[in-house]
Amino acid sequence: MAANLEDIKRRQRGVITTAQAREAGLSADTIRNLHRSGRWPRLYRGVYATFTGEVPRPVMRWAAVLSAGRGALLSHRSAAEELGLVEEEAGAIHVLVPAERRIHAAPGIVVHRARRPAERRHPSRLPPQTRVEQTVLDLASAAVSDDEAMGWITAACGRRLTTPERITRALDRRPRLLGRGRLGVLLADAGAGCASVLEWRYLRNVERAHGLPTAQRQARRPRPSSSRPSDPISEQKDGQSGSQGGSRQDGSGQDRVQPDGGRSGSRQDDRRDGIQQDGRASGHVGRQDGGGQDGRHGPGVGGAWYDDVFYRDHGVRVELDGRAAHPAEHRWRDFRRDNAAAESGEVVLRYGAAEVGGDPCAVAVQVAAVLRTRGWVGSARRCGPGCRAVRW
Repeated sequence: MAANLEDIKRRQRGVITTAQAREAGLSADTIRNLHRSGRWPRLYRGVYATFTGEVPRPVMRWAAVLSAGRGALLSHRSAAEELGLVEEEAGAIHVLVPAERRIHAAPGIVVHRARRPAERRHPSRLPPQTRVEQTVLDLASAAVSDDEAMGWITAACGRRLTTPERITRALDRRPRLLGRGRLGVLLADAGAGCASVLEWRYLRNVERAHGLPTAQRQARRPRPSSSRPSDPISEQKDGQSGSQGGSRQDGSGQDRVQPDGGRSGSRQDDRRDGIQQDGRASGHVGRQDGGGQDGRHGPGVGGAWYDDVFYRDHGVRVELDGRAAHPAEHRWRDFRRDNAAAESGEVVLRYGAAEVGGDPCAVAVQVAAVLRTRGWVGSARRCGPGCRAVRW
């Protein structure tokens, strides 16, 4: 009996229901006395913590699922908290229940309904929660903008929790999902290589809007065998293994998806491209071929970089760096240096969220000018009446 009770407490982060306690052999009087003595604080009706003191957010998520009853799953933002897609914060806990059930939601719980929620349940993670792909679709469908929706997609894929293809297959099984047509377009762009919101903004607002040639994305570029961690540029590119986040929180406590999804321009392949089997983030952003740890190579080791945007026919590469890539003053200095060099006939352009988001027309003008020096015979077009781009 005692072992059974301890197993329940251990499995459920120290939370138990009245029914579970009774099944474990405790009498109603014993449960009542444990609660009245303060040893079992009540979290929701019929749901208790079996410890005293502060109740952490993960414990409250378990308690909310138990409070919602049969067939309940964590969903939406609460499922994202379990995955580490967003930071934990005080606020409502979201649960999904079968559509036929009519429950009175406890304070602090938001109830969503679906006809067959069991089909959306992750097969192994606890507390019961929606699969990664279903969580991304729920959040992206509820997003107030395409940027926010793409942020959820790229955050989950960037952490190697899933892939655009898997999310697309899940979308095919949800014909009634709000905004599914829009999500299909975003997933196609993610599948084509847009690995961050910043890269997607470049594709949409710079390349497509101004009629630039279609670039190759995430192009593999062999790394010179002489590159070493002591090289400052190599250190900046290879040591970026700490902030895949995909989202952050500002002082208001509201989650904000980073414009660049928390990743930097070039990334490297460490041969760990498989989806995390337990649904957890790998903690590594960079990818490298050829050994090393945390995105770094040993002396003399080769490998490969993966460039954000590559106009292969013209030998022009575009790197899109987010705020986490470099300290601000160094980042702006690198942008100006690299872009000026490219206009003189070199092949690398570098932009950040401020340029791509704030003045995509100016970015298009510069990219078009460099492409022309490299043999492009097309013409950039205006994206609208106020566009500063001209036909070359």
